[in-house]
Amino acid sequence: MRILQLSTFDLRFGASIAARRLHEALLAQGGDCDLLVSEVQSDSPRAHGAYKGLGKVQAKARHYLDSLPLRLYARKPGLFSANWLGSSIHHTVDQFTPDIVHMHWCQSSFVPTSALPHLNYPLVWTFHDMWAFTGGCHYSDGCDHYLKQCGRCPLLQSNNSNDLSHWLWKQKDRAYGRLPKSLHVVCPSNWMAEAARRAPLLKGVPVHVIANPISAQMFRPIDKKTARRLLGLPEKGQLLLMGAAAQGDRRKGFDLLQDALRQYAGLPGVEPLGLVTLGNRNNRSANPTKGLTNWNIGFLQDEVSLSALYNAVDAVALPSREENLSNMLSEALCCGIPCLAFAIGGNGDLIQHQVNGYLAKPGDTADMANGLHWILQNFGTEQRARIAEDAHARVSYEALVPQFLKLYNTILAQR
Repeated sequence: MRILQLSTFDLRFGASIAARRLHEALLAQGGDCDLLVSEVQSDSPRAHGAYKGLGKVQAKARHYLDSLPLRLYARKPGLFSANWLGSSIHHTVDQFTPDIVHMHWCQSSFVPTSALPHLNYPLVWTFHDMWAFTGGCHYSDGCDHYLKQCGRCPLLQSNNSNDLSHWLWKQKDRAYGRLPKSLHVVCPSNWMAEAARRAPLLKGVPVHVIANPISAQMFRPIDKKTARRLLGLPEKGQLLLMGAAAQGDRRKGFDLLQDALRQYAGLPGVEPLGLVTLGNRNNRSANPTKGLTNWNIGFLQDEVSLSALYNAVDAVALPSREENLSNMLSEALCCGIPCLAFAIGGNGDLIQHQVNGYLAKPGDTADMANGLHWILQNFGTEQRARIAEDAHARVSYEALVPQFLKLYNTILAQR
């Protein structure tokens, strides 16, 4: 069985990292798997760039042209992708003669909707966000227009029922109806699966829930002091981690964490707390409350350093307003680190309230502050092995690759 995975990137952004990890996990267990991306960034011997020479220039031009319709709208903050232009990517796919094509996040005109009917193979599609069944938004922010063919898109600030979101919704409807082979959807979280099953665009399409696999050998507990020394962090004191790259994205809820930390600082008897952030060192919003010490360690390009970072902190905060299943959540739990999040999206698939973390009431920053206090008071080194063991049983390569292989074999048997 030969599997070809499609992803716009193989290192950039969480969805692409998840695709690359599944690719590596399949190879590690003897699978015949290739990864086709817009531009190779990793060192995987079976990751292939889709474009060469003039094709790279054409791909950049197509990405620019694909974005032009969005310029007609005064958009609100939030990710919206058209991905509407035609493409000949199916010719490149044909060169691999796969038995199954497994798509991931394929935006930036890499695999546009109009190209799907030309992929004449059984198709598995992992939904890393909601884009596949909306009129263009990646997260709906509570809007249910995708249940009604979109139009009057809040993200586009449009009052037109026949706006770009409606046109793109109809384009997807036509493309999905012309798929020559079977389509199976994989959702990393039960929340995403429920939304996909409700979506009219996917009526009759089988939806499966399989989380994104994590390497238990890479993400596991190590000594906290050793991890802090490696990263130049203070050996004493309590540290909280959040990704700094999320600070400019309203969906990621950094403003909610700021408010929660201000309230935490006012709780009686709390110890001094440091905030560790990943990403842009020049982000001025890194200090969310007066007197809170911040350490920004920039971008970590390798998973050894990333695993050390989780092991160096006492808790991880994921204050998102909407979330599928965060890589940070899986990675932190695999390192035995308790997580603080709102009870939204896929967070409840992995966080057991007051067992391996704390699920605050959605949007309730006072509850998040109390949850942070509870975690820092109730978790120590002795709980870490149990947290990691439970996470490995849920999201490790060993736990999840057999589920993907079973799905592939079932699809081929049905064919």
